Amino acid sequence: MTNKSLYISIIVFICSICALSSSANNALSGELYYKWLSDSTYQVYLKVYTDCNVSTPAPSTISICVHNTCTNSNFNTTLNKATTPVPPNNLTNGGEVPLGCSPTPATTCTDPNSKYDGIRVWLYTNTITLPSRCNTWKLSVVYNSRAGSNNLAGGKMYLWATINNQISHVNSSPVFTTGPAIFTCMNQPISYKFNITDPDGDSVAIAIAQPQTDSIATCPTINKPNGYKSLTPSINLTNNPFQTNNTFQFSSSSNNMSFLSSMAGNNILALNIKEYRNGTLIGNYLRELQVRAIACFVAGPGPPITSTAKIDTVVNGYASTLGISQVFGCIGQPLSYGFYLKSLHTIPAKYTLSSNIDTAIPNATISYWGQGTDSVRYQFNWTPTINDTGIHNFILFITDSACRPPGTILQYANNITIYIPHGVFAGNDTAICSNEPMILTAYGGHPNASYKWSKLPGATGGLTCDTCRIATATPTSTSRYAVSLTSNWCPNKYDDTIEVSILSTPVTFPTATISVLPDSNIWQWLEATFTANVTNCTKPAFQWQLNGNDITGATSAIWRSTTLVDADAITCVIKCGDSCPEPRIIVPNTITMNVAMSADDIKQDSHIAIHPNPNNGSFRLHITTKQEYEQPTSIEISDMLGRRIYTDAIKLNVGHTMKDIHLRNISSGIYLMKVLIDNRMQVIRVSIE
Repeated sequence: MTNKSLYISIIVFICSICALSSSANNALSGELYYKWLSDSTYQVYLKVYTDCNVSTPAPSTISICVHNTCTNSNFNTTLNKATTPVPPNNLTNGGEVPLGCSPTPATTCTDPNSKYDGIRVWLYTNTITLPSRCNTWKLSVVYNSRAGSNNLAGGKMYLWATINNQISHVNSSPVFTTGPAIFTCMNQPISYKFNITDPDGDSVAIAIAQPQTDSIATCPTINKPNGYKSLTPSINLTNNPFQTNNTFQFSSSSNNMSFLSSMAGNNILALNIKEYRNGTLIGNYLRELQVRAIACFVAGPGPPITSTAKIDTVVNGYASTLGISQVFGCIGQPLSYGFYLKSLHTIPAKYTLSSNIDTAIPNATISYWGQGTDSVRYQFNWTPTINDTGIHNFILFITDSACRPPGTILQYANNITIYIPHGVFAGNDTAICSNEPMILTAYGGHPNASYKWSKLPGATGGLTCDTCRIATATPTSTSRYAVSLTSNWCPNKYDDTIEVSILSTPVTFPTATISVLPDSNIWQWLEATFTANVTNCTKPAFQWQLNGNDITGATSAIWRSTTLVDADAITCVIKCGDSCPEPRIIVPNTITMNVAMSADDIKQDSHIAIHPNPNNGSFRLHITTKQEYEQPTSIEISDMLGRRIYTDAIKLNVGHTMKDIHLRNISSGIYLMKVLIDNRMQVIRVSIE
């Protein structure tokens, strides 16, 4: 059992309303949508949510522009305050939107001194008939008093919707079942899913959009983005549509957004909702909602909203030390555990537990106790089968409907992981050569498990490290081995066996040596040819190595090089692919190269020297030869990167020839002097100090 503070990975404040005080303006959010009536006649609705902290009255009518993009013509009409209840909760038009928590407190809609911000909803509507067919009819309205926000730089609220009555006039806007506002705690992660349905069964796509404002035109036909405030980091639609420190993410496939608010206050977020019929856009509209970040754990009376939570009474399983989010179970054993949650807040919580267990782990069951109180519990039961091994996740939703300022329902989403370890696997039956050991490896298992290898009756040879996951067997005839896995929390044994047979193929004894031509004593840049000589192996594979490192591409019996340097060590690792070689991998002799800087170090036909060496860039070259050469002898000096810094040519006489060389403005270091005598390159190191 583990007692810990409740760590919440996702926090969502579910609220059908929200508000932010404003001294003069009061429009918090809104949407313009329509419902098909007949032919090209639609009931158009404008829903506006206003702040109860502001006394600015809502207008009795609102002008709407209807624009035909096919003919570039338009007309205006009015939307009137609806006399019918406001969907989806059938509220009185202009009435207060319920907070949703319990008991319901008075808000600023009825008590100006209330600490609970209230909001009103206004519905405007009218019947509009489109006089012709067009693939894009645009409806738009401007609401003149937008409430202040953290992210928008002023402006009015401009909402629009489009209708494509050319494909079909039978179309109604998609409908949201989630409210127009979200409450979130500052600096805590939130995940929120937009729930939307389409009455016509069309495909719906949601995208994050920039809020719009009005234009100068009486009937705006071009969308005008509402400017953003200058913040750090800057506001953008990709990962920071309001101040989240670039943590905002939105998935268009799941309609889920996640972020971490870093600035207290109200923010405006716009959604572009598009609906497609058979792949063709048939309508879309702009919806605005507000996201309000609250300093939850410092504002308001009382201590922080805390809880104690624990997993207890685990049967046939094991609760991870990670706390309340991970449980291990066993194949074929009924797994059962309990989860307990107790509120520690001075305002008693009203917890309700729920989960997605029906879809996440269909054969598991959960029972709940104490729903609606400050102390709740659930009991999890599941018997996993051999097909259920691996990781399973479900989400536990903890809803607290107790009202706390500013009047929100809190919902915590905690990811629970159930891990069913795979059964132990000893490997496939196999055969080995009579001269080889068998490495036995147990695969699978679970934490805190113990392994035990054993020889079954009739098995021969030895068995070492029998309590290890990896053991070594040395059978002399066909033998079977068993491995079992047990733990103090998993009552059943995980068993498996493996049969190891002995091949009748005779054992061969390959040998190998390597040689080099012309010799291991060479001068620089002379080609050396290395050959691997293998006996008693019909399928050798080669890998040449230079100073203990594999040489890329050097995988044949012969390898050549002209770039060796003094003391280079060459060897070849040979793997015999025959059935039963002994040994299978052969590492023959190593050849250490003696690479001279001059051929005359080996062949004494001539002698080359410089004096002094080291020097300051001025030195004398001495060449002594036993014969006269017709061709001039070329001299080239280069640095260690191969950059040429000096060239010359001299005529050699029999006996002693001298040449004074002066290298001006030369840096300290090692340089190479190449002397070409009778097509033989001889090299001397020149040290400049």
